[in-house]
Amino acid sequence: MVATPLQVELSQVIPEWREGTGSLGSATLELSGGCPEAFAPIVKQLAQRFRKVWYDFTRGIAVCMAPSASHERNARAVLELVQALCECSGVAVVAMGATTARPAGGSAAADPDESFFVGRSAERFLEIMQVSGLDAAVADMEAEPRDLVIEVEHSHRDQDKRGIYAAAGVAELWELATGAAGRAPAIWRLRDQPTAAFRIGSSRVLPGVQAAALPHAMEELRRIGGLVGLVRGVERGLHTDRRLMAAAGMTVRPE
Repeated sequence: MVATPLQVELSQVIPEWREGTGSLGSATLELSGGCPEAFAPIVKQLAQRFRKVWYDFTRGIAVCMAPSASHERNARAVLELVQALCECSGVAVVAMGATTARPAGGSAAADPDESFFVGRSAERFLEIMQVSGLDAAVADMEAEPRDLVIEVEHSHRDQDKRGIYAAAGVAELWELATGAAGRAPAIWRLRDQPTAAFRIGSSRVLPGVQAAALPHAMEELRRIGGLVGLVRGVERGLHTDRRLMAAAGMTVRPE
């Protein structure tokens, strides 16, 4: 008797692939479904080729992104904005770049555009670095959840990614409305919430910063001349710190 080969559809083995373009022109590749045993190896291989990747193996979804030049410019602008606002507020900050957020279990992960320790966790990082050096601080704080992560480009899978950040213990997520997405900027409180994410009007990590004012603050910082211009302006008595804080919606105490 001749054995009849099993009829297996390719879609049952290989995930469905969907290519797209983000709101800032970044190339995106979304994967879903397929054989669970094949899904993780495929995503891990793609992660070596793409700068930004997030996935949830238990749900069989993943999104890879090749950021555009516009995406990278916006990410750098927000990085400088967070550093400048912390400078104005006298709050310690350590920029950790696109450090991957990983919930316990290893079945999900997400790469933000920027991530930060802010306040006490930043002070701890700096204390370790002063005593033992940068490498020791990074190693000691590697598993510490970030206080703030930034995303500058939207996708219809944003809600899924917020859940990953929340499960990883991230305190807050800033989503910036950029490009042609037509969406307002948003701040999401992630840590210590009864649900995965709770949208708030103003930051808890940097108290007083208003979600709606973030684009205005970025523009004001550009006019000031960036972080260097901010510091020089303060030294010359030009009140650049007060200007930036006001643009961000923060309360500026009268002199």
